[in-house]
Amino acid sequence: MSIRGWQLAGAGLVVLALVAAGAFALRPRGSTEAVVSTCLRLEASDEQQAAAEEALCDRRALDEARRAPVPAGAVQDSSATDIYKALNKAICHPPGGSICRRGSRPQPATDADVGVVRQIIADLRFGDAVVRLSGPGDPAPDGAVVYGVRLGGSYCAVSYVQMGVGAYPGDVRGLLPNGQCLA
Repeated sequence: MSIRGWQLAGAGLVVLALVAAGAFALRPRGSTEAVVSTCLRLEASDEQQAAAEEALCDRRALDEARRAPVPAGAVQDSSATDIYKALNKAICHPPGGSICRRGSRPQPATDADVGVVRQIIADLRFGDAVVRLSGPGDPAPDGAVVYGVRLGGSYCAVSYVQMGVGAYPGDVRGLLPNGQCLA
């Protein structure tokens, strides 16, 4: 087995051990239990990238801990996937060729990029959406376009787009304490 194979096998064993220990658990509706969040990072190209990935993991964990539980049945809502696919297609595969490269350094987003993402989401007929450049408390990397789209009465699709890299699959998440998808 290759070194990469051993790394993946080891990561799988760690996840299985955490599941067996109860570190990953579904939170029942109305639960007041603490949320445990774990990020698994296999490889970073440099210390700066590793620090950015760790900071993003922390921001996502803090965001998730503040949210209400996702209602039963919401995880079957395919709207988050529909948004991701539409964004990725429009941002990465415009007429004339593909412009996104996984593993490349993202380009800082602009206000114009925010407008493009907002329009794509609006074209999908999602009216209750917040789209903006990511801020320090957002569950998105610096320089990305972050979005929160209300899908049902009490849950949202929350994710981000990195220019030059692409959209990241949206998570179905509960509302924040203020009743919004993004702070």
